Parts: sequence; C-alpha cells; structure tokens
Amino acid sequence: MPSYREEVEAEFASLVRDFLDGVEDHYGMFPHIDVFGVVAAVNYTPPEAAPNDDQAFTHDAVSFRLSDQKPWVQVGVLRAALRLAESDD
Repeated sequence: MPSYREEVEAEFASLVRDFLDGVEDHYGMFPHIDVFGVVAAVNYTPPEAAPNDDQAFTHDAVSFRLSDQKPWVQVGVLRAALRLAESDD
C-alpha cells in the first residue's frame, strides 16, 4: 500500500506528464521551458496545537517553489499565471 506521500508524488508525476503533453499539443513541438514550478494549497496541524475532541484544527497556507530562485522571476511568473487564471480565455 503506497504512503500518502507516494500517492501525492504519483499525482504530481501524472499532472506533469499531462501538462507537457498539452504544451506539445499547443505549440506543435516541444518548446524550451525557461522556468517551471509547483504551487500548492496545503493544510497542516502544528505539533503544539491540540484539536478539541473530534474537531480538526488545521492551518491553511499556499506554498510554491520555482526552478528559478530570483525573486523578480518568481513574481513575474506567478503574476502571469494569476492573469491567465483570471482571464476568460
């Protein structure tokens, strides 16, 4: 039985394959990818936080990591992704 982490890694691998297939379909060839990354909505329970009875206690956060660590590149890529997500196209 795979661990939860192994299940998430398999989902990531599948998502990356689907993304790369879509990129190739869109451009008709496989282009050079300058920067790539992962954005994830995560929730966690801090070790010092104790849930009350059967009530879950989690913190929600967004985390990301891009292949280029320059802040101006990260901001530019994330802003462009937000504009694309908000567009009607």
